[in-house]
Amino acid sequence: MDPELRKSVQGWAKEALEYLNEVRSDPNAKPDHRIKAAEVLIDRGFGKAVQAIDANVTESKPLTYDPAHSEADNSAS
Repeated sequence: MDPELRKSVQGWAKEALEYLNEVRSDPNAKPDHRIKAAEVLIDRGFGKAVQAIDANVTESKPLTYDPAHSEADNSAS
């Protein structure tokens, strides 16, 4: 991210967090909006929850690189 843009965004982060807290605590706000505001606040305060991934690979032959199937080549399709 552009350093100037990052600095600008950081300048209004406090206001944004205050607004999210207002939405979270507003009994007239839609429940899904209140939940999303709470999620964002928690993520900013504690970080996003870690998700475990089961990466048990059982392939018996060695993996090889095939340039014909690379992401760069497929993105133009």
